Amino acid sequence: METPTPPKPTETPTPVAPTQTPASPAPPETPTPVPPTPTPTVPTPTETPTQMTPNPTATPKQASCEKVESRLYGLTVAGDPSAYAANNRLHYVNGSVRAIIELGSQTDSLPAGYAVTVEAKQGAMVQALVPVSDLCNLSNEPEVRFVRAPIEAVR
Repeated sequence: METPTPPKPTETPTPVAPTQTPASPAPPETPTPVPPTPTPTVPTPTETPTQMTPNPTATPKQASCEKVESRLYGLTVAGDPSAYAANNRLHYVNGSVRAIIELGSQTDSLPAGYAVTVEAKQGAMVQALVPVSDLCNLSNEPEVRFVRAPIEAVR
């Protein structure tokens, strides 16, 4: 005869700390379309930026007058040169303006053919009375680097 086996005690499971299981990869999301961001553009020389308002009293320089200081250039296009000269502290007499003509080098001389009255010369700079009508043409001569108004002394 067989001996009966004693009944097994009921097993109770021992609590075990939960372990993390690696998350399963989420299904790929469909990207939400993003509207394109406008790229800021730099205006070309022929474009005017929309945020800038041009000065209605400013006169753009002609290409032939690029080597003339802006105050002197303004005199060349002024309706009333005497009033313009007075408002801009320029010495203007009988259609001529006092100007500093910066030459390319100390050995350069003033180009011929202009009714320029030389008042002084120091190195490559000449102070002269120049007919306003000659300012742009004079500035385009190869030996002329720039034409500007004299610098005033502080009083």
